[in-house]
Amino acid sequence: MDRAPDFGSGNVGSSPTGCTSLTLLLEYIKYMKRIKPFVDFIREAQFAISDPSTAGEKLAGVLVANKDAKEVPKGSNKGPEVDKYLQSVGLGPGLPWCAAFVYYIFDQLSKQLGTSNPLPKTGGVMSHWGKAGEDAKITIEQARSNPNLIRPGQVFIMTRPGKGLGHTGIVVSVDPQKKTMTTMEGNTNDQLSGEGNRVGTNVRKLDQGTLVGFLDYFKTSRTPEFEADLSKAITGQATALPPLSADDVPGDDVVGPVKTDAGGQLMAQALGNVAAATSSIPKTPEEVPDELR
Repeated sequence: MDRAPDFGSGNVGSSPTGCTSLTLLLEYIKYMKRIKPFVDFIREAQFAISDPSTAGEKLAGVLVANKDAKEVPKGSNKGPEVDKYLQSVGLGPGLPWCAAFVYYIFDQLSKQLGTSNPLPKTGGVMSHWGKAGEDAKITIEQARSNPNLIRPGQVFIMTRPGKGLGHTGIVVSVDPQKKTMTTMEGNTNDQLSGEGNRVGTNVRKLDQGTLVGFLDYFKTSRTPEFEADLSKAITGQATALPPLSADDVPGDDVVGPVKTDAGGQLMAQALGNVAAATSSIPKTPEEVPDELR
């Protein structure tokens, strides 16, 4: 495991004591490039919604417009709508398309809202989970311990038999008492398969063993009206969910095992030293130390 550079002492990793300011800066940059959780920390992973009161209706409208999509011919992973879903993530016809369906739905919504799509552009279910911002993630352990965390508009992620395979869809309604959720999914069927032939509405149980977690791209802007509009448009019933409290929302461990406070202190120390170091960066080739040429 890489040791964090000691930005305060002038010793960076294995660099000799008294290294130049430019060396310090270069070592800092190389170190930060190795920290994937730092990228997660700065990645924007939420919809920027100026009017949450209409977002639920617009998402429901996109879903309803795609509810009858199916493969042509059956079992081919092809068809006018299916090809369009796959194309939205840069894939050709004939491939599993549940993740592409989710991306397409949110991409259409983002265009209607006039904002960028925060979803990773991928046709892979587990790739989506891995690339998603940490602030959007709700693990299945968190969801099962507090079913109130599951809300309409979230994306569910599950595995299925086969190395690296998964299935995904969009939660449209939730029953916390029964611990079930109604979903709209692509590439599914009446058997709740992740390799079906159409878009469908399914009811899934929270205790389903293959569930990995949920992704909430509306965490910073969802309202009771958003949730009610979405559930009513798809299921015919506007489910009133209890509001989320501060205790309900899981905290973000942005830097893996290192807590946010420790990471923040490291960043503050590092950035302060780098700011000071940049004042003495060589301005001409003659000023660059021999060991860096």
